[in-house]
Amino acid sequence: MGNYKLFVWENVLCDWDCGHIAVLASSVEHAREVAERDLSLKGRPDLSVVLNVEPRIHEYPVAILCWGSA
Repeated sequence: MGNYKLFVWENVLCDWDCGHIAVLASSVEHAREVAERDLSLKGRPDLSVVLNVEPRIHEYPVAILCWGSA
């Protein structure tokens, strides 16, 4: 297994509230590729526009909670 980090795009894909996208990858470029490959967002904004924002990068154990309300 490689040296992976957790890349988190916060406050994205907003409707009633905003969501998060989290991807485990080796680099931000790799994270964008994995997200584009694995996420199905039919009828949503172009994923490449959403992922163009720089993500928060976690290099240590972390827990993230995104409470839903929609």
